[in-house]
Amino acid sequence: MLKNRPVCHYGYAVANIREAARTWSTLFGVGPFLLIEKMEFDSISYFGEECTYVHSAAFGQWGSTAIELMQFYECSPPSLAQRLLSNSMPVLNHVAYLSEDPAADAARLESVGAGEFLHAKFGEVEVRLYDARHVIGCAVEIHRKSAFIEEFFERVARESRGWDGRDPVRVFQPD
Repeated sequence: MLKNRPVCHYGYAVANIREAARTWSTLFGVGPFLLIEKMEFDSISYFGEECTYVHSAAFGQWGSTAIELMQFYECSPPSLAQRLLSNSMPVLNHVAYLSEDPAADAARLESVGAGEFLHAKFGEVEVRLYDARHVIGCAVEIHRKSAFIEEFFERVARESRGWDGRDPVRVFQPD
C-alpha cells in the first residue's frame, strides 16, 4: 500500500514574479514571498543532456501549503520550454512533494506514463520533474527529502506567521 504523499507546494509559472506575488498577497493573503532570483544549479539535465533553465522562484505560505511563483528567463531546448511553459500565464506548472525514496516514487510515476524529464541539483537539494500533464494537467516535482529543504519550507511557513501584509516580496537570504 502506498502512503499518502502530502503536497509540499504548488508551482505557478507567471509573467512577472513581483506583480504575481502582490496579487496573491492581495487576493489570498499569501506571503510574504521569499524570492530566489535567477536560481543557479550545480547540475541540470533534460533527458540526461545538458540544458538551459534560468528562472526566479518566490515561495509563500497559503494555509498549510506553500505556493511557488516562477518567472522564466531562459529555457532550452525548445522541447523543455514546451513542457514547462504554457501559451498563457499564469498557469499551474507543477505539484511538488518531498520524497524519502525518489527511486520508488519515480517508478510509480513512470508506471502511469509520467516520465522524468528534468533533473537538477544544487548543494544537497535534488529535484526531479515528471511529465504528468496527461494525468493531472501539470508536472509532478519530487524533492529528495533533506534537512535543507525541510528547513527552507519551515522558514517559509514561519515567516508567514504574524505577517502584517506589508512587503509581500523579500529576497531570500540563507540563515
